[in-house]
Amino acid sequence: MSNHLKLKHHTTPAAEKNSSTLDSFVAKTVCHPQKMEKLNYATCDMIAKDALPVSFVEGDGFCDLMKAIEPSYTVPSRKTVSTLLLAKFVAKKMNVKAAIEGMASVSLTTDCWTSRASEGYMTVTAHSIDEAWRNVSFVLDTTPVGGADREDVVVRHTAAALTQQMSAIVEEWALEEKLGAIVHDNASNVKNIGRSLGVDDVPCAGHTLQLCVNNGLKAHANIGRLISCGRRLVGHFKKVLWPLRHWN
Repeated sequence: MSNHLKLKHHTTPAAEKNSSTLDSFVAKTVCHPQKMEKLNYATCDMIAKDALPVSFVEGDGFCDLMKAIEPSYTVPSRKTVSTLLLAKFVAKKMNVKAAIEGMASVSLTTDCWTSRASEGYMTVTAHSIDEAWRNVSFVLDTTPVGGADREDVVVRHTAAALTQQMSAIVEEWALEEKLGAIVHDNASNVKNIGRSLGVDDVPCAGHTLQLCVNNGLKAHANIGRLISCGRRLVGHFKKVLWPLRHWN
């Protein structure tokens, strides 16, 4: 009937007119401020949990997804997301400080690494046991290793630079009176980092075991040659199978 009226009488049924009016009304509605705020915070949580770049909100795919979910929602700008993330970071940091204040003793672990841009970083994680005898851990800091004169200048992983950075972290988190030990690998630039702060240095058990295994493998020449042959064999088949997998 609808097609007949359109083709023969050039009229539009009232139901379709009402539907069109309703569609235009829905398209013109504005997202409720509370819902918009909820979606903004949900977006920030996703970026933080999945370690996404802030520019993610400017991607066409994300914008299309949000348009399909909530057509009246305006995707926040990169600046807005950065502001919200900073506020969440400050709030989370205050919560972690409050939790650490209630701990009788804290131990730290360090992890030094180099980015693709050849910048030296150090990550420091605090470990303790809460009142319910549960092991709790908090990442306190992941920042470039700064120089002695200027913190904004990235320097190499020298013992002096790492010690200075660790000392600043301990002071920032008020750990001077409750720090028990610092766990690290066996590298020469960090093996005495705890002693400089008046606490015990504890070498990482996993790293120490790996060094023992490596030394054991190097103890006999035949073992070294066998490992070298195996490495070359695996590399050969990787080169052969890689084109086949992509061809299929």
